[in-house]
Amino acid sequence: RPFGRGLFGPVYATAALMVAVGHSLMVFSVDGLPALLTVPFADVPGIESLVTKALLVLFNGNSAVTLFFVISGFVLGLSLDRGKGGLISSYVGFVLRRALRIYPALILSLLFVGALMPWLVNLDETVLGSAWFNSLYRTPFGTADLWHNVLLVSTDMNPVSWTLRIELLVALFLPVLHAFTRKTGPWYDVVMLIGL
Repeated sequence: RPFGRGLFGPVYATAALMVAVGHSLMVFSVDGLPALLTVPFADVPGIESLVTKALLVLFNGNSAVTLFFVISGFVLGLSLDRGKGGLISSYVGFVLRRALRIYPALILSLLFVGALMPWLVNLDETVLGSAWFNSLYRTPFGTADLWHNVLLVSTDMNPVSWTLRIELLVALFLPVLHAFTRKTGPWYDVVMLIGL
């Protein structure tokens, strides 16, 4: 089960579908509009762009990514609750599991993009492509760029990997914050939530 069990499996699958469809809808220029996402509904000129704009609202990738982060935090918190051992061993185990879960997919995607780069860089900008699509992959990447992306210093080889950077950074703090909230009352949770 790639999306997990129980209630969250269908929610994860729906959010993944929202992101995939949303990105797909943003690849092409519609009715001559290079950036349909930023055009208000009142200024949409044609039926095709109106339908596409409505679908972009329905398949809102930003909302889906936020949903991913919220569900991930909840599920990871439950996982930390089931953990055995002290704070240090739980912390190290948690961070290692997150890194081993995220890094292989990141490296595979970077190698895939790197292999496609000669073709992508030479792809002419087209009137069919949206401004978003035509802004990607316009310069060749070298070995230094690959390392910057592997270390998540940059995400320009695979722009959507910014979410992996967030996941790994949060993984460094989540066990400590989680342990703190389990030892304090609900008012500290509210204060922490406001602080975040």
